[in-house]
Amino acid sequence: MKTIVTLLVLVFAVGCGDNLIPVYPQLPCQDQATTIVWNDTYGRTDQPPPVQWLSGAELDCDNGTKFLDHTDNPPTCVDGLYWPDMPEKVQAAVYPTFWQSAFAAELCHSHWDRTTGDPDTAHGGDCFVQGGLVFQAETALRIAEETGTLCPSTITGCGATGRDRCPEP
Repeated sequence: MKTIVTLLVLVFAVGCGDNLIPVYPQLPCQDQATTIVWNDTYGRTDQPPPVQWLSGAELDCDNGTKFLDHTDNPPTCVDGLYWPDMPEKVQAAVYPTFWQSAFAAELCHSHWDRTTGDPDTAHGGDCFVQGGLVFQAETALRIAEETGTLCPSTITGCGATGRDRCPEP
Protein backbone atom coordinates (compact mmCIF):
# COMPACT_ATOMS: atom_id res chain seq x y z
CA MET A 1 0.00 0.00 0.00
CA LYS A 2 2.87 2.39 0.85
CA THR A 3 4.41 1.73 -2.58
CA ILE A 4 1.14 2.52 -4.38
CA VAL A 5 0.69 5.80 -2.47
CA THR A 6 4.30 6.78 -3.21
CA LEU A 7 3.84 6.04 -6.92
CA LEU A 8 0.63 8.06 -7.06
CA VAL A 9 2.37 11.03 -5.42
CA LEU A 10 5.26 10.77 -7.89
CA VAL A 11 2.94 10.55 -10.91
CA PHE A 12 0.94 13.53 -9.68
CA ALA A 13 4.09 15.59 -9.03
CA VAL A 14 5.60 14.77 -12.44
CA GLY A 15 2.29 15.44 -14.22
CA CYS A 16 2.07 18.90 -12.68
CA GLY A 17 5.69 19.81 -13.35
CA ASP A 18 4.97 21.83 -16.47
CA ASN A 19 2.68 24.20 -14.59
CA LEU A 20 5.06 25.07 -11.78
CA ILE A 21 5.52 28.80 -11.29
CA PRO A 22 9.21 29.72 -11.52
CA VAL A 23 10.82 31.54 -8.63
CA TYR A 24 13.52 34.11 -9.38
CA PRO A 25 15.67 36.20 -7.06
CA GLN A 26 13.99 39.50 -6.26
CA LEU A 27 15.56 42.93 -6.25
CA PRO A 28 15.49 44.93 -3.01
CA CYS A 29 12.08 46.55 -2.54
CA GLN A 30 10.52 44.61 -5.43
CA ASP A 31 7.53 43.71 -3.27
CA GLN A 32 6.85 47.42 -2.67
CA ALA A 33 7.30 48.25 -6.35
CA THR A 34 4.99 45.40 -7.33
CA THR A 35 2.29 46.68 -4.99
CA ILE A 36 2.55 50.18 -6.50
CA VAL A 37 2.29 48.88 -10.06
CA TRP A 38 0.20 45.69 -9.95
CA ASN A 39 -2.23 46.50 -7.15
CA ASP A 40 -2.40 50.29 -6.87
CA THR A 41 -2.02 51.37 -10.52
CA TYR A 42 -3.41 48.40 -12.46
CA GLY A 43 -6.01 47.54 -9.79
CA ARG A 44 -5.12 43.84 -9.72
CA THR A 45 -5.87 41.58 -6.77
CA ASP A 46 -4.45 38.37 -8.25
CA GLN A 47 -0.79 37.35 -8.14
CA PRO A 48 1.47 39.00 -10.72
CA PRO A 49 3.71 36.88 -12.91
CA PRO A 50 7.21 36.22 -11.59
CA VAL A 51 9.90 38.63 -12.77
CA GLN A 52 13.25 37.37 -14.03
CA TRP A 53 15.78 40.20 -13.82
CA LEU A 54 18.61 40.08 -16.36
CA SER A 55 21.97 41.75 -15.76
CA GLY A 56 25.68 41.54 -16.52
CA ALA A 57 26.56 39.21 -19.39
CA GLU A 58 22.84 38.55 -20.01
CA LEU A 59 22.60 42.14 -21.33
CA ASP A 60 24.27 41.35 -24.62
CA CYS A 61 23.37 44.33 -26.81
CA ASP A 62 23.02 48.14 -26.85
CA ASN A 63 26.19 48.66 -24.79
CA GLY A 64 25.10 46.18 -22.15
CA THR A 65 21.74 47.82 -21.39
CA LYS A 66 19.44 45.42 -23.25
CA PHE A 67 19.17 41.78 -24.23
CA LEU A 68 18.44 39.99 -27.48
CA ASP A 69 14.92 38.78 -28.12
CA HIS A 70 15.57 35.63 -30.11
CA THR A 71 11.85 35.14 -30.80
CA ASP A 72 12.12 37.95 -33.37
CA ASN A 73 13.63 37.22 -36.77
CA PRO A 74 16.14 38.75 -36.92
CA PRO A 75 16.69 39.06 -33.13
CA THR A 76 16.13 42.54 -31.71
CA CYS A 77 17.45 44.37 -28.64
CA VAL A 78 14.84 44.75 -25.89
CA ASP A 79 14.81 45.78 -22.25
CA GLY A 80 11.86 43.59 -21.34
CA LEU A 81 9.70 40.68 -22.49
CA TYR A 82 6.38 39.22 -21.43
CA TRP A 83 5.96 35.46 -21.79
CA PRO A 84 2.22 34.61 -21.67
CA ASP A 85 2.62 30.85 -21.95
CA MET A 86 2.57 28.64 -18.90
CA PRO A 87 4.40 29.28 -16.86
CA GLU A 88 3.73 32.97 -17.37
CA LYS A 89 6.69 35.26 -16.60
CA VAL A 90 8.23 38.64 -17.22
CA GLN A 91 11.86 39.31 -18.09
CA ALA A 92 13.41 42.74 -17.57
CA ALA A 93 16.86 44.25 -17.71
CA VAL A 94 18.08 45.62 -14.38
CA TYR A 95 18.11 49.43 -14.46
CA PRO A 96 19.03 51.88 -11.70
CA THR A 97 15.40 52.24 -10.63
CA PHE A 98 12.17 50.33 -11.13
CA TRP A 99 10.59 53.26 -12.96
CA GLN A 100 13.45 53.38 -15.49
CA SER A 101 13.19 49.65 -16.22
CA ALA A 102 10.66 47.75 -18.31
CA PHE A 103 9.11 46.41 -15.07
CA ALA A 104 5.82 48.36 -15.31
CA ALA A 105 5.53 47.85 -19.08
CA GLU A 106 5.97 44.08 -18.93
CA LEU A 107 3.56 43.75 -16.00
CA CYS A 108 1.06 45.77 -18.05
CA HIS A 109 1.32 43.21 -20.86
CA SER A 110 0.30 40.58 -18.31
CA HIS A 111 -2.49 42.79 -16.91
CA TRP A 112 -3.87 43.46 -20.40
CA ASP A 113 -3.57 39.81 -21.42
CA ARG A 114 -5.44 38.65 -18.32
CA THR A 115 -8.09 41.36 -18.79
CA THR A 116 -8.71 41.14 -22.54
CA GLY A 117 -6.99 37.95 -23.70
CA ASP A 118 -4.57 40.03 -25.80
CA PRO A 119 -1.07 40.88 -24.46
CA ASP A 120 -0.94 43.96 -26.74
CA THR A 121 2.40 43.20 -28.34
CA ALA A 122 1.76 46.08 -30.75
CA HIS A 123 1.67 48.55 -27.81
CA GLY A 124 -1.58 50.13 -28.99
CA GLY A 125 -3.87 49.61 -25.97
CA ASP A 126 -4.50 51.47 -22.71
CA CYS A 127 -1.14 50.42 -21.28
CA PHE A 128 0.94 52.22 -23.85
CA VAL A 129 -0.97 55.29 -24.98
CA GLN A 130 0.44 58.65 -23.90
CA GLY A 131 -0.43 59.08 -20.23
CA GLY A 132 -1.59 55.45 -20.10
CA LEU A 133 -1.18 52.81 -17.44
CA VAL A 134 2.56 52.29 -17.92
CA PHE A 135 3.24 56.01 -17.69
CA GLN A 136 1.06 56.22 -14.57
CA ALA A 137 2.84 53.28 -12.97
CA GLU A 138 6.32 54.59 -13.79
CA THR A 139 5.38 58.01 -12.45
CA ALA A 140 4.03 56.47 -9.22
CA LEU A 141 7.27 54.48 -8.82
CA ARG A 142 9.38 57.58 -9.39
CA ILE A 143 7.41 59.64 -6.88
CA ALA A 144 7.56 56.82 -4.32
CA GLU A 145 11.31 56.59 -4.68
CA GLU A 146 11.87 60.35 -4.58
CA THR A 147 9.69 60.77 -1.49
CA GLY A 148 11.27 57.82 0.31
CA THR A 149 8.17 55.60 0.41
CA LEU A 150 9.94 53.15 -1.93
CA CYS A 151 13.44 52.36 -0.77
CA PRO A 152 16.04 54.13 -2.90
CA SER A 153 17.97 52.35 -5.60
CA THR A 154 21.71 51.96 -5.36
CA ILE A 155 22.27 53.90 -8.58
CA THR A 156 20.25 57.01 -9.33
CA GLY A 157 19.82 59.35 -12.23
CA CYS A 158 17.59 59.24 -15.27
CA GLY A 159 19.45 58.04 -18.32
CA ALA A 160 22.30 56.52 -16.30
CA THR A 161 21.98 53.41 -18.44
CA GLY A 162 21.05 55.08 -21.68
CA ARG A 163 17.28 54.89 -21.17
CA ASP A 164 15.69 58.18 -22.08
CA ARG A 165 12.04 57.52 -21.23
CA CYS A 166 11.73 59.22 -17.85
CA PRO A 167 8.24 60.32 -16.76
CA GLU A 168 7.89 63.64 -15.02
CA PRO A 169 6.05 63.44 -11.69
